[in-house]
Amino acid sequence: ADYNGAKNFVVDIAAFGGSSGSPVFAYFEGMAPTDDGWALGQTSAYFIGVLHSGPTLSAQGEVVPAPIPTSRQVSKTSLMMHLGYCAKVSLLNDFVPLVERHLETHG
Repeated sequence: ADYNGAKNFVVDIAAFGGSSGSPVFAYFEGMAPTDDGWALGQTSAYFIGVLHSGPTLSAQGEVVPAPIPTSRQVSKTSLMMHLGYCAKVSLLNDFVPLVERHLETHG
């Protein structure tokens, strides 16, 4: 199912700046999804998407200049929430015609 018309989903992981583009897998140990439900005693992994971003919280704090403070400065920092926004793997199919066209023209 799509969320608000977008082919995205949220994962609860330690996502940091620079981890965009990381593959996301669903791993099932001791069971595997089937068309009829679940098969017990099996292990399976599925490539389900690609991490592309994540929400952050903002924080404000006081910066104290050293050694002799002459003014007050305020810093603003973004803190990670350890959630990640991922594009569904089905979106990768959008690249197939582009790659095929590139290979046709550039060999």
